[in-house]
Amino acid sequence: MKRSIQAMMAAPRSLNRFSKNTAFGIALITAIGFAAPVKAENPQQVRQLLETKQCQGCNLRGANLANVDMSTADLTGADLTGADLRGAILVSAKLEEANLRNANLAGGKLNKANLLGVDLSGANLSRTDLRETYLSGANLSRANLANTDLSQTELEGVIGLPNEQLPSLLDDPD
Repeated sequence: MKRSIQAMMAAPRSLNRFSKNTAFGIALITAIGFAAPVKAENPQQVRQLLETKQCQGCNLRGANLANVDMSTADLTGADLTGADLRGAILVSAKLEEANLRNANLAGGKLNKANLLGVDLSGANLSRTDLRETYLSGANLSRANLANTDLSQTELEGVIGLPNEQLPSLLDDPD
């Protein structure tokens, strides 16, 4: 009888331990899930861009497009917030009203691209070729423009372009 009472008492105790462990595990997984960085780009839309060079209004947030040739691509209104575009080739691309906030475009080639009204705030544009680019109405607040070539670029209405950097950015290196 003593044994059966102990067996009965052990079952709830182990069940109770299981419940506590399960609750702790769920809480831990939930906390880790909220703390982990979110990869928000849409894989189907990345594939669409790479296959067709047409991705108007696409969600490409945080996408890794480093060193990808997207010459003549149409990314009008696309969300490229925080995207890795280091060394990307976007020659003659259409990026009107696109969101490139905090994107890394270091060493990229965007010459002759249409960047009308683009948000490049906080973007890394160091060593980027922006010659003959249409940047009217773009937001360059807090953008890194070190060694960026803006010669022959349309800058009417650009927001956040520091006046002290203009002479060096507009010099034609040739």
